[in-house]
Amino acid sequence: MICEECKQLGIPEYLCKNDKPIINTFGQDELLYRRHYCIGTEVDIKDSKDTITQIFKIHDDSYNKSSLSHPLDVLLNDNPNYPKDVYLNYGVIKINVSKLLEVGLHQINNDLRKFTLAPKHIPTDCNYAHCEIHCLVDGFKAEKKPKSITTVFRLILGEMFEVVKEAS
Repeated sequence: MICEECKQLGIPEYLCKNDKPIINTFGQDELLYRRHYCIGTEVDIKDSKDTITQIFKIHDDSYNKSSLSHPLDVLLNDNPNYPKDVYLNYGVIKINVSKLLEVGLHQINNDLRKFTLAPKHIPTDCNYAHCEIHCLVDGFKAEKKPKSITTVFRLILGEMFEVVKEAS
């Protein structure tokens, strides 16, 4: 059953959290979807450091879990303070979770550090599919990320995404 808030926002019932459990298992073929507003083709976006920085802020980045949603669901607005159609012209990218788990060693300031990108299912009331990617350095969550570490995470993510829908 859909809650009143989701109904008013036009959110489909399958995205309404209700009492559904957190699912922190991600299948081998699981994808994460993210919206962005960067004009250009996949090649244009991947070739621009500024664009990669806009897409991957590496702070509370929001994604949707593919086993619980459809790619274009990231364009739905679940915030009543914004117009319903605020994200409809945005683009959508996808990242394969198995690629996240392959992230390995990278050089930072002459030190070899182990980088891990860990997807976490963190549902919200009107987006059950909501996830975040937690950045780990040497096994610990990188809470305050120095620019050198943020740059590495952006480079890693920038190499592994694919465009599902271009922004218009």
